[in-house]
Amino acid sequence: MGDDGNRTLSIRQTATGDTIPIVPGSKGNVLKGTTFSPDGNFVYYLFSDRTKRTSLHQVSSLGGMPKKLLDACDGTAAFSPDGKQIAYMREDGELDTRIFIAGSDGTGEQPLASLRVPEWFTQSGPSWSPDGRTIAITAGELTEAGVMRFRLLAVDVGSGSLTEITDKRWAEAGRVVWLPDGNSLILMAAERPDETGMQAWRINYPSGEAIRITNDVNGYDDTSLGITADGRTLLVVTKQTFSRLESIPATGDITTPLKLSQSDSTQDGFVGFDVLKDGGIVFSSFQDGRHDLWAMNSDGTGRRRLTSDGFWEGDPAASPDGRYIVFRSNRPDGQMMSRLWRMDSDGGNVVQLAPRADSSLSVSNDGNSVIFSAWHDEDKSFALWSVSISGGEPVRLTTIPFNQPAYAPGDQRIAGYFSDTSEGRWRYGVLTAAGGEPIARFDFPSFQYAWVRWTPDGKDLSHIGAPPDPSNIWLQSIDGGEPRKLTDFKTDYIFRHAWSRDGKTLYVVRGRPAFDIVLLKEER
Repeated sequence: MGDDGNRTLSIRQTATGDTIPIVPGSKGNVLKGTTFSPDGNFVYYLFSDRTKRTSLHQVSSLGGMPKKLLDACDGTAAFSPDGKQIAYMREDGELDTRIFIAGSDGTGEQPLASLRVPEWFTQSGPSWSPDGRTIAITAGELTEAGVMRFRLLAVDVGSGSLTEITDKRWAEAGRVVWLPDGNSLILMAAERPDETGMQAWRINYPSGEAIRITNDVNGYDDTSLGITADGRTLLVVTKQTFSRLESIPATGDITTPLKLSQSDSTQDGFVGFDVLKDGGIVFSSFQDGRHDLWAMNSDGTGRRRLTSDGFWEGDPAASPDGRYIVFRSNRPDGQMMSRLWRMDSDGGNVVQLAPRADSSLSVSNDGNSVIFSAWHDEDKSFALWSVSISGGEPVRLTTIPFNQPAYAPGDQRIAGYFSDTSEGRWRYGVLTAAGGEPIARFDFPSFQYAWVRWTPDGKDLSHIGAPPDPSNIWLQSIDGGEPRKLTDFKTDYIFRHAWSRDGKTLYVVRGRPAFDIVLLKEER
């Protein structure tokens, strides 16, 4: 991805460093999940223009006209040893994920195995064993206690039966590749929820012994993993995120943005922030190497820590009366599950409000209620819930998945991201405060960081418009019509945004991820 936001796909010669573009650049598109054909003549990759489902494409490793092979493909493709077949994952509705096998040209598709929520195959991609009998892939699961964890599975190519390659469990797991001798696999995974990224693991086969082989400060990307033909060199990609809090006038004038963060490396606001009653800001920060909650004045002064407990904290939301801050955290056990908590505005008197909270949250303007998304065991889906800020039993507001909720001024409406079952896709919409079905639906872009917010007058929804890089804030009238561009930033992503309570200021979290390709060579 270039500084201008154009995304390209290229081949790089490891011996010379020469780089050859094979898919031309374009803004806003998704290009990921690359795989070489066994003979090295073609590159298979996932593509989306963000208006359609991710599809599988093929292009010559020397460049040329790409060819679409599959209209719907939700994970990296893997080749059989003879190069005649590919295996890949596809999401089937909201609850099922399936492994398919097809010819290398995308024809002759056949289902092989499936998992149904609360279990699912990940999108990071399968790997076909050198003997052609087994396909390895990572899978997520929700335990009976509601904890999310990941495991490594083997799919028998002949029968489709599933077995565990190892009894090891991870907080996160991504791409896996077989070593050429078939006696072990390399897996990208994180053992703990508080790790900054994934590390490389070696899984001996068939014993299942799991050995961590990297221990770097900067974690690695979950889908970038390759291995040389002799099995002695791994290719991985380091991943870091840099973000800072800034403020601009509510008019969208970016001439003189005020930088509020001391450093981009602390990732201020990356996993959430909100505006306090006095105009200050409560925000997440990765200062000192863990995600805690902090507060500061509206001009960036008076920076102070609110939590320091060794657990992950994020998505803070302040009550308008200035008494409380509600947030998500994996305290008290540190597992891969976040619960809903409330604390006083100075960080004291922490109280649990709900046993589970799976998305960002919002506090009503009267300060009495908190809305959040959480998993519902009975129908195996995520729904919108409400709980009193004083505590009590949560109340379910929707029968459909509804994420990233935000109260409108006056508390009569709720905006968020929901699954439109009538059309089989996700959209943005507006509910009444009582919940139920959406009363308005919108089709503006859905990017990774596109949390919607209400403008202070309640007339518009603010969101990130296309392209995602450089990011800008757009306004969508609740009454319909075309979105209107508010800001005109020329660089960086916008990860989060929020309006001041007096409507005069727009706060944004801006920055970008940083990646480096790394070769790890075995020492003998």
